[in-house]
Amino acid sequence: MSNRFIAVYGTLRKGYGLNSYLDKERAEFIGTEEIEGFKMYVFSPNGWSYPVLSRTDKKSDKVEVELYKLHDNVAGQRSAMSIDGIEYGAGYFSENVEINGENYKIYLQDDDKLHRMHHVESGNFNEYSGKYNR
Repeated sequence: MSNRFIAVYGTLRKGYGLNSYLDKERAEFIGTEEIEGFKMYVFSPNGWSYPVLSRTDKKSDKVEVELYKLHDNVAGQRSAMSIDGIEYGAGYFSENVEINGENYKIYLQDDDKLHRMHHVESGNFNEYSGKYNR
């Protein structure tokens, strides 16, 4: 598996529907971190909200992410492919970002789409959506 570490910030986080792709059979939850150099936006088509990130490289722009290590087993590999399919199919692209000495895959959105989205000042999708699942 090319990248076993993944940083998630929205509907892949604990308490949201897509987190099932990161259950204990597929991945190990490492923790939560605030990372610099990203802004969060929310796109809300048809009443459904989902977040996107844009890289800014500014230390003052911060977002909260959950960190996972995908297991190197069939379930972990299938989960990685499924997450890629969902994210790439929704128009995201991925980059690697270094967090605590490891390279994590993170999914971003093209900046040219951000003008249609709401900026989430806190950088925390749980706060924005009203979920607190810690």
